Amino acid sequence: LHGIPGCGKAVLSSTIVEGVLHYCNHDPTAGATAAVVYFYFDFHDIEKQRHEKMIRSLITQLSQQRESASHALESLSSSCRNGGQQRAIDTLLATLQHMVQEFSETYITLDALGE
Repeated sequence: LHGIPGCGKAVLSSTIVEGVLHYCNHDPTAGATAAVVYFYFDFHDIEKQRHEKMIRSLITQLSQQRESASHALESLSSSCRNGGQQRAIDTLLATLQHMVQEFSETYITLDALGE
């Protein structure tokens, strides 16, 4: 979805997230096994322009939605403590991929990706 700044893309993204959450909460076949995560890039906030920040946010949200997904986060956290450094983006992506596989469906909404 493309458009000039201020034309309502973020509002549309929020509406999509709310709609998917409503669907997952009211559909007995989807709710228990689906994940809904989102991230809003922000050109005013340097931290919210980094892809690593987006991946970390998605990982955190997934870990809060299913206990088995949080095990991957615990493993990542443990390896960071033992290594004394933050994980490279490849490790974060691998963790995200592993966590997504814990769900039958995963809905990811990213807003302002091109900013």
